[in-house]
Amino acid sequence: MAVVANQTSLSFYTDAKLQKTVPLRRPVTDCTGRALIIGAPDVPRLGEITFFPRQVSVAEMDEISRNAFTFESLAAGKLPFQPEKTPFDAAHAILANEFAQAKTEREKVMQEMHL
Repeated sequence: MAVVANQTSLSFYTDAKLQKTVPLRRPVTDCTGRALIIGAPDVPRLGEITFFPRQVSVAEMDEISRNAFTFESLAAGKLPFQPEKTPFDAAHAILANEFAQAKTEREKVMQEMHL
């Protein structure tokens, strides 16, 4: 998802496709510099936010949608956000692998029985 803001409106994009543009009630005049403050105590934790202090083109949004970043950012060595792995993630991966092996074994036995 991308939100593009200018002095008069907010435009919401999903997968580089414009979904909606909403006019602002007043011009944005209280933002200074190249910083952005996002969130509040009651806002859920976000994995990662990338702030571009300029309007991002649709082509760049498409790059971000497909690759997690623009080609320029990837070339500079930026890596996608990867949440910390927990013991639950490790257990889930082991169980998923064991279930896949069990399914393959059942299919093999069924094929042998029909021969």
